[in-house]
Amino acid sequence: MDRVAPWAFALLLLVAVPWRTAEAAAVSDSLALTYEATLIGLPLATLSAVVDPRRPYRITTDLQTRGVVDLFSPWRHHATAAGRLSADGTAVVGVRYRGDGVRRSEERYAQLLFEPSQTTVEALKPDLKNAWKGLRVPPELRHGTFDPLTAFYILAERLDRGRGCDGPIPIYDGRYRYDLIMSAGPDALSCRFAYRQVAGFSKRKGRFVDASPETPGLIRYARVAAGFPPVPERLEVPSRFGSVVVTLTGWSVETRAAAASQ
Repeated sequence: MDRVAPWAFALLLLVAVPWRTAEAAAVSDSLALTYEATLIGLPLATLSAVVDPRRPYRITTDLQTRGVVDLFSPWRHHATAAGRLSADGTAVVGVRYRGDGVRRSEERYAQLLFEPSQTTVEALKPDLKNAWKGLRVPPELRHGTFDPLTAFYILAERLDRGRGCDGPIPIYDGRYRYDLIMSAGPDALSCRFAYRQVAGFSKRKGRFVDASPETPGLIRYARVAAGFPPVPERLEVPSRFGSVVVTLTGWSVETRAAAASQ
């Protein structure tokens, strides 16, 4: 994985959270969240997100590098996941994910459709058709995966329902296939995780994030708004240069009139 993507996925995972069902409500609330990432105390990136609780759900995030990283490896990324999960919140019924970014003036994007029977790459730049075989993720390894946002929607759903953290979460973002191996944290609203590469990675590039079973990362949730499930409050990820720390810096509930039922 390139040297930006590993910590970037760490920021993206923070903002995927489950929301109350609001079909019978007269208004529809969404939650706006802002986060800041630092590396050994220095600015690394900022992230904002707006989560729409209606069914199907919709999560939108915007990420931008800051500080020294922005000088030498600038990156902007906008991502959206929209779709439906099964009634128990454990499987995909149909989710479309789109990620658009610019890194060092190079445009990148991925558009994916996740269905129970298969995961389809609808658009991808740079195209990997002519890439070395080891960088391509075969269809059989895409099956049963989740996009980075939906993956942690499901994790937060587990926590909100009291199911705990334990179990792997298979993730595919259009370029990389990896697992997050989840385990219980120090309390009921915390999880530890390890990062396991599966496919699509170059052996020539080192890893920036070093979350492993021996040195796992930690994500903590908190209840910040009445009527909403817990949201990610703090993320700590070990890296070769020190800990990447992502913290919630602000939130607000946005209310609007809901569409009339047909």
